[in-house]
Amino acid sequence: MPQYRKHIPFILHFIVAAYLALSIYNHEFEDKATLIGHDTGIGKTRIICVARYAEQRGLIPTIVTVDPVLYGDILSRDAVDTGNDFNPLITNNEYKLTLRSNDGRQIGEISTPSNQFERLRQYTQSGNIGQHNCVFTTYGQLTGPASVERRELLQSLAPKTFLILDESHKAGGPAGDNQQNRKKNS
Repeated sequence: MPQYRKHIPFILHFIVAAYLALSIYNHEFEDKATLIGHDTGIGKTRIICVARYAEQRGLIPTIVTVDPVLYGDILSRDAVDTGNDFNPLITNNEYKLTLRSNDGRQIGEISTPSNQFERLRQYTQSGNIGQHNCVFTTYGQLTGPASVERRELLQSLAPKTFLILDESHKAGGPAGDNQQNRKKNS
């Protein structure tokens, strides 16, 4: 094994710290967004760190991702690893998420009712998300006629939202995937 390999975990932590510092600087001093590259392999940990920063500032971290399966990655593995305990408002109807530790033990469970959209309407009307401290949704849930409640909720929360777009290169649909396929074929 090459000598440099033993330093890789420390290098990854440095990258996360540098990214977080850049994100905070951009938010607080430049009023700018920060993008996470999608091929780094440590994006979910950075998402948790930025979500925690937003929560500490009184903002609502709103995480939009491509697939609800990724909720588990973020909430189980990365949130637990970084010592964060989020109580997310998941916008899916009738969704069940089992939270597991790195060794596979069940550490919690989150479920939503089949009429979750009714709760979303209540939160929209009140302008807050009750006992929750962050929002999780997907790009697909924000498009089409069935997305009205979710979009209205996000619009009502917008002034106090810190928007985190996970897998944003896939947000536009399959065209992003085609771009990667073209790279592979060229």
